[in-house]
Amino acid sequence: MKLILSNVVLCTPWERVEKASVEIQYDRIYRISSGNTKAGEGLGGMLLAPGLIDTHMHGCAGIGVTYADVDELRELAKILPQYGVTAFVPTLLTAPHKDLLRACTVVAKAQRLQKENLNGARILGIHLEGPYLNPERSGAQNTRWLYLPNAREFQKYWRASKAPYAS
Repeated sequence: MKLILSNVVLCTPWERVEKASVEIQYDRIYRISSGNTKAGEGLGGMLLAPGLIDTHMHGCAGIGVTYADVDELRELAKILPQYGVTAFVPTLLTAPHKDLLRACTVVAKAQRLQKENLNGARILGIHLEGPYLNPERSGAQNTRWLYLPNAREFQKYWRASKAPYAS
């Protein structure tokens, strides 16, 4: 599959190209050229820039990651590109053990479903912010749900999230 986006203002980490064309093949940028071309989809000088990767996302648009179900998490993924976010790491708040296990399972399922049909920002994994935090440095986390590190408990979170190296 080939797509050409022409007549764009291209912003890269190194430069801004006022009249550019970007050729995409098989979901990858294949070629970037300066100068306007009549080939492809003319975008009339619209801005084209890399997507943002949010590595600490508790939620957006009224959807909180920790207590979301699979459909809500998928809806969140659909909403995020309008803010420039193309990938994100759902971040869980400290919560009761059973709630964190459920949330790990939900994120894993939503991520699996994206492999079949990516519709929005890509879920990159899961950020388990607690429950193993220093109570004196826990920020906005609820200290009621902070615990000393526990390897067995952590293994349960690991397995529930379907982490690639879970044993």
